Amino acid sequence: MVKALKVQCVKYKNDKESAELKLQQTENRLEQFKIKEANETKIMEDMVAQVEENLLATKKRAQNAENQVEQLKNDISLLRSTGSNNPEIQELRYRLQDAKEKGKMVTHLLYQASNDADMNIKNLMRGIETLQNISGILTSIDKISTMPN
Repeated sequence: MVKALKVQCVKYKNDKESAELKLQQTENRLEQFKIKEANETKIMEDMVAQVEENLLATKKRAQNAENQVEQLKNDISLLRSTGSNNPEIQELRYRLQDAKEKGKMVTHLLYQASNDADMNIKNLMRGIETLQNISGILTSIDKISTMPN
């Protein structure tokens, strides 16, 4: 009976050591997980801070752009009210109108040229297909004519 108790005591001692080892390993993994989590949290906080900085910078740029647009609108209004009698501005308007008309004409010509080029490419593709068909027929004829009788 004493021997059985000693065996049982050794078994419990071994089980206790095994459990303590597992506990230590689990505590180590938990500590590593906490460190990893802290690092990831720090990275995320840094990213959020960077995004916030970017948003503030973007907001400032947008406000500056809005101010510039407002200033340009005021300048345009001022120029329109004072520039209608200015001969230099009239000349610039005529040149601008002429440039617009020439731009429209060039656009139309380019559109026509692209349509013509497209049609020519399609015709070339049909010609290539025809030549390939003829080549296939000639190859077949050549095979037939070289067959032994």
